[in-house]
Amino acid sequence: MPRSEGVPAPHSRLLTPAEAASYCRLSRPMFDRLCRVQPITFDGANVRRFDRLDLDRWIEALKSGVMESDDDIIARLG
Repeated sequence: MPRSEGVPAPHSRLLTPAEAASYCRLSRPMFDRLCRVQPITFDGANVRRFDRLDLDRWIEALKSGVMESDDDIIARLG
């Protein structure tokens, strides 16, 4: 059984990598390969979290067939 199946559905906006994979119903290795969402990193800590809203936007982009390039994302961030 993939690890992501053992993680309960998250209620928090910020998700660990395992929770983010579970949220997307992907195994962790598949999520790591496919996910284009950049996690939030916290200065001074070895902590990465995925914003659930960013994951939702990524999923919607997959549905519409419109994927942002890395350059598009950088331009949007300013």
